[in-house]
Amino acid sequence: MNAALALEAADLLTSEVRVLFHPIHLERVTLRAAPSLLMKVWGKGIQAITLGNHIFIDPEILGGHPRPLGLLVIHELTHLRQWTDGGYLGFYLPYLFEYLEGRRAGRSHRDAYMEISFEEEAREMSARFR
Repeated sequence: MNAALALEAADLLTSEVRVLFHPIHLERVTLRAAPSLLMKVWGKGIQAITLGNHIFIDPEILGGHPRPLGLLVIHELTHLRQWTDGGYLGFYLPYLFEYLEGRRAGRSHRDAYMEISFEEEAREMSARFR
């Protein structure tokens, strides 16, 4: 499956979505069930991770209702756009730095993760379509 098909099934594939994520080709972004090893590494509460043009998703969500999957795809496409805009170092270094700053400030893993600006933007983007 690809991002365009998932968004279409969720009634989220609109011209607005295409403009928001331009120049990403939604048809080229693949959705895959996350292997169990990856799910163990990424931690509790994480539902997906984007690596390049591949979104690895918790298999239960991938096989579930189209709407929550579509909203999750929008969240992950936001990360893909962030990476496309900032490049490898412009995305991953600030992402990791913000997380580590949160942990150094005494925040839990979950709280430090939730306060990463890239995550906040992705949550806001998917909330626009709820």
